Amino acid sequence: GLGMRINTLMQSCFYQLSGVLPVDQALGLLRQSIQEVYAKKGPEVIKANLKAVDAASAAMVEIDYPKEEWAALEMNDWFAQGRQYEKHSRIPEPVNEVIDSFVQNIMEPVLSLEGEKLPVSAFVPGGFMA
Repeated sequence: GLGMRINTLMQSCFYQLSGVLPVDQALGLLRQSIQEVYAKKGPEVIKANLKAVDAASAAMVEIDYPKEEWAALEMNDWFAQGRQYEKHSRIPEPVNEVIDSFVQNIMEPVLSLEGEKLPVSAFVPGGFMA
C-alpha cells in the first residue's frame, strides 16, 4: 500500500466533493500527475497510488447529520465549558504548563475564530508563539 501517506486519497476525495473541475477531468489529471510524480519510484508505486484513487472513490459515502444544529453551534460555547487538559505522564510538569498555556491562550482563541483579538505580544518575532 501507501503506508502512512494519504495525499493521493485526500486529493481524490477533494476533487469528487469540491466541484472545482468535472470529476472525470479532475481524476484524469490526478492519475496523469501520479504517473509523472512517481515515475522514478517504479511501476508498483504508480499502481498502488492509482489503486488508491479508485478505492477512495468507491469508499466515499454521504453522512447524514443534523445540519441545523451544526449550523447554530457556537464554538465559544464549546470552549467555555471549562476544559481540563490531560497531563502527559512522560512530559515534565513545566512543559505541560507551557502546553496548557499555548492551548488556552493561542489555540482556543484561534479555533473560536477570535484570533484577531490576540495581542501582538502573544507572538514571538520569527513566527513562533509564546
